[in-house]
Amino acid sequence: MQSENQPYPIRQRIGGEIQSKQAKRALEDLIGRGAVRFEGRDRWRRYWAGS
Repeated sequence: MQSENQPYPIRQRIGGEIQSKQAKRALEDLIGRGAVRFEGRDRWRRYWAGS
């Protein structure tokens, strides 16, 4: 089990029932509204609740 400080791969968190493109679109929408922030690029991007 990973600690809260270590990132989880998105597929591990959401499972196979949601396609990764759908999750990416939802994240981009949340980022645009300021509900989620991120750091990093591409594979190294990490997300946090907004502010």
